[in-house]
Amino acid sequence: MKGNNPPRKEKIQSSYAHGTTSLTITKQSENELSVNLERLVNNQSNYIKKLYRQVLDANSCNAMIIHDYIIAEEAEINIQESTKGDKIKKLCLLSRFFGHMKSFSEMTKTDVLGYLNSLRKPLTVDPIHRSIGTYNGR
Repeated sequence: MKGNNPPRKEKIQSSYAHGTTSLTITKQSENELSVNLERLVNNQSNYIKKLYRQVLDANSCNAMIIHDYIIAEEAEINIQESTKGDKIKKLCLLSRFFGHMKSFSEMTKTDVLGYLNSLRKPLTVDPIHRSIGTYNGR
């Protein structure tokens, strides 16, 4: 009865964990998961799609967190596509700053401030603080 065996479960390399809960998926559902995550960026620009695919390929945990966050935002406050794209972009750039090696759930306030401070230009380069718009936009 080889055909009755349940699909083998494998943990995602970077587990989606909150507290003691972790995500376990089957190989069979891995493709379905990718399709569901890709639907998130279906109506977005190619740049947003590219950023999200990079996160999806490098750190599926962060991709799922972005997905869950955007789905919650859509359900609670019905965000527009442009807002959704902006939030996806900002979160993907944050993940990329850490080389997609650090999960959002592992990031601390210091990590986020380090990312935001990396966007600031030195006073010698930007004496009238024109780069603050970049800082505030992320």
